[in-house]
Amino acid sequence: MKYALILALLLCPVLLGAQTFTQRENGDLRVEGSNYTADFSASGGCLSGLTVRRTQFMEQERYYGWIKEYRPCFFTASAGLLDEDAPASVSLDGSSVICTTPSLGTAVFEMKDDHFTVRAKNTSAAPVNYIMAFSGRVRCIEADWKPVTENRGGFRADAVKWVLEHAVVGVEGASLWEPYSYSARIARLDLEPGQEKSLRFFFVPASVKETETAYRLGLPAMELPEFDLASPCDWQVFQRRDRLSGPVLFSGRVPAGCDSIRYRITGKDLRGKKVDTGRKAIKVKDGFFCQKVSCPAGGWYRVDIEALEKGRPLWEKTLEHVGVGEVFVGAGQSNSTNWGQFFAEQESGMVSATDGVTWRKAEGPMPGVHEGSSGGSYYPSLGDLIYKEFNVPVGIASAGHGGSAIIHWKPDWMLYRHFIGRVRDLGPGGFRAVLWHQGEADYGREFNAALTDMIGIIQASRKDAGWYVPWFVAQVSYNNEEAASGPIRNVHKALWDLGIALEGPDTDTLTGKMRDYDGKGVHLSPEGLREHGRLWAEKLIPYIRACIGR
Repeated sequence: MKYALILALLLCPVLLGAQTFTQRENGDLRVEGSNYTADFSASGGCLSGLTVRRTQFMEQERYYGWIKEYRPCFFTASAGLLDEDAPASVSLDGSSVICTTPSLGTAVFEMKDDHFTVRAKNTSAAPVNYIMAFSGRVRCIEADWKPVTENRGGFRADAVKWVLEHAVVGVEGASLWEPYSYSARIARLDLEPGQEKSLRFFFVPASVKETETAYRLGLPAMELPEFDLASPCDWQVFQRRDRLSGPVLFSGRVPAGCDSIRYRITGKDLRGKKVDTGRKAIKVKDGFFCQKVSCPAGGWYRVDIEALEKGRPLWEKTLEHVGVGEVFVGAGQSNSTNWGQFFAEQESGMVSATDGVTWRKAEGPMPGVHEGSSGGSYYPSLGDLIYKEFNVPVGIASAGHGGSAIIHWKPDWMLYRHFIGRVRDLGPGGFRAVLWHQGEADYGREFNAALTDMIGIIQASRKDAGWYVPWFVAQVSYNNEEAASGPIRNVHKALWDLGIALEGPDTDTLTGKMRDYDGKGVHLSPEGLREHGRLWAEKLIPYIRACIGR
């Protein structure tokens, strides 16, 4: 009897039509339809999970936006508009679940037995976005009722059909669908003040043909491959430890019976000298291998890798672009990410970029930025100049978020978690320095508060990284064609003077034709991106020389 009473207190099921609504003691709400289960978080004020045929479609691990706590669905806006201290809420009104974000908007989920509709409304006086983050493992097989033949990046559509494992989620309603850091899929509704938009979700089992289509588009297999090479990756750059050498990490998982790994590195070092390590072995233990090997600075190197069983090759792979050179982590707001008007492509072919999982040639938008921006950046131009000076490949890990203020980078907030995750991915000594470019959003912020926050962020990063991470901080405040001053510039200088950070470039000097929209914008033209890279190179090249004793 007492157990029944406890269950009654914890679970309060309500039947409305064919679907079931269950509210828990903590306020969380679960809605079970005939073919889906939707979970709503009371503390987050949002849809927190969507399960179709035992498959979770919502993103559960990665982050979008600069909100303090993780929410797969949320309203976001420019710095200062969101009141983080005002509690979000979830309430039930008949068969509708109302998710409220104070000062920004409401999302009303009209729940039916086999589908639901979400109506997102902007209740603020400024433009906002409503974001729904779905698993990066989903694949779009249909857009605007037409088949999709390739794994698409960002696109706008009035209707899409997503497949994951054995389930289909269809969505109707105009929205922007875009990939995000770590490949999460984002549905974004852009809302003007007072505007309301809606999306309708329906759920069906995936047919054999739909599942096959999804796999052809690169849907990850549910089982791990027998051989999983974690490192090195093609286009990966390892940070050199001195002028002439650095470690290359070999790590991964091997098939049963494999007792060793054999590798060979060939190419030319920074002096043009031929490199050939010959075939060398790495021991396997309990199905895994992990070993750093010293390699001359230079590249691109060719790396041949074999998995062996008693000397017999079971598996082999060749990587054509592995380097030992200079690696940098970029962070800050839009001019540290991909908001350039057009691309400024590299000329050397020796610059690569990572999102923390994979590496690729640095062209087009840099992977791994927190807000999924898709324009140009200064990193390819910077990499060209570093390569020209030192004759080593250059790797970039860009982790910024456009429009972010200093407060959004505090150590307990999501932008910092995203950034420090990239720092940890590269490991102790795994990059030369952090390149911080931020200040436009804090143009008029009070000096002492901004300085205290910046010192806290930098010091926390060194503690969390487990080593003394060098920071270069640019001097920047430009937020229109007239503004190039303000307390934030003094904050940047104080960080230099106190020895907390190293002196970065003064990018407020980038005016006129260096800015987009004929000098009227706050972001950079292609010429401005190249000049931005040159300004950074002027600061970094002498520092690198001092580090390598040249």
